[in-house]
Amino acid sequence: MNKEKIENGAVRADGNKTRRFNVLPKIICLFFAVVIWYYVMQVDNPDYKQTISGIKVNLVNTDELTNRGLSIFNGTSYTADITVSGKKSVINNYTSEDISIKADILKNYTTAGMQVVDLDVTLPSGLSLVSQDNSISVFVDEKTSVKLPVTVDQRTGATTSAEYESGALVPEFSEVTVKGPKTIVDTIDSAKVKADFSEFGILESTITTNGTVTLYNKNGEEISSAYVTLDYPTMKVTYPIYLTKDVPVSVDFKYGFFNESNVDISINPASVLIRGDAADVKKVSEVVCGVIDEKQVDRDKTITFGLVPEEGYDFVDDVTAAQVTISNVGTVTKIYRVENLAVTGGDRNCEVADEYVDVTLRGPAAELSDITAEDISVISDISDYDSSLTGELSFDAEVTLSGDHPGVWEIGNYKLTVRVSNNG
Repeated sequence: MNKEKIENGAVRADGNKTRRFNVLPKIICLFFAVVIWYYVMQVDNPDYKQTISGIKVNLVNTDELTNRGLSIFNGTSYTADITVSGKKSVINNYTSEDISIKADILKNYTTAGMQVVDLDVTLPSGLSLVSQDNSISVFVDEKTSVKLPVTVDQRTGATTSAEYESGALVPEFSEVTVKGPKTIVDTIDSAKVKADFSEFGILESTITTNGTVTLYNKNGEEISSAYVTLDYPTMKVTYPIYLTKDVPVSVDFKYGFFNESNVDISINPASVLIRGDAADVKKVSEVVCGVIDEKQVDRDKTITFGLVPEEGYDFVDDVTAAQVTISNVGTVTKIYRVENLAVTGGDRNCEVADEYVDVTLRGPAAELSDITAEDISVISDISDYDSSLTGELSFDAEVTLSGDHPGVWEIGNYKLTVRVSNNG
């Protein structure tokens, strides 16, 4: 009984061993079958399909397009996608550069505008075309340009204080040049620049900000096209703020001899209204009508000066002149025959030809009574004159006064006659 079990067991053991040897060839055969199937399906299958993207489209007849005065406005770089079939091993041997796609710009050209141009695909050997992008869109037109005056959209978004006045917005440039397709440019009627000043709040001075130029047709409709360009798509816009101010009219003095104690000055008009850029007007405290040379005021007199506004403001009223009336107070004039005459400067032989000069002084009577002719000198400095001049010549002279005599000055201009000869 045990022997039989052993034998039966041995028989069973031998049977399992035999079955194991029979399965291994089957597994090997199945592996090679899968490999062969994969090779046939993935490498040598004539029906393998693949999509190739981004193939460059070559534009044909662009030179002839240029000869006709036409241009492409949406660029010349186009690509297309196609799907091909064939053996994978063959397809893998090619790149997108091996495939030719052409588009004849003039093949179906009739009128300017967007053109739908058919694509012609040429494949290398071993590939078949399954599907393709059939066409590209090309905008073809005559290139033209036009200059347009620039106006400003007056919507500002800002306000001014009560004493200030706002002016019309001013664009940085008076005109813009518009370039693009003739069919679009011909519809453009005007150019306006828009600017938002709302961020500045209440304005008390002139403000400048950036604005955007917008194009419109005759119906006031906005024209926006990627094919149209402007030389100034943006520009600065100035919002002028003006100020009107009443300022006094004044006069200046050349030497400073006049003061409140020795003259009364009245000016007509005493003040003027000025208007201009707020920042400029704020700086103006007075309008100076002219400069008075005190040495030329020999008596009470009225002098008329022209009134001319300075840069930055204008006169509101029709004011062209101011009359300055000078009244001497507490001073008199006195004439002195002066014999203290001299010439200085230079290295030439010279002598004063005059025997005396009558000098007029103005000042308080008490001061003038203390002055004698001997206290006064008249001197010509000839150091800056042409050294080649000789003979009896006239030179400007200055009056000098010895001692301290406040509030006294000379009236008029003086000269000396000098005989000049060469040295030696």
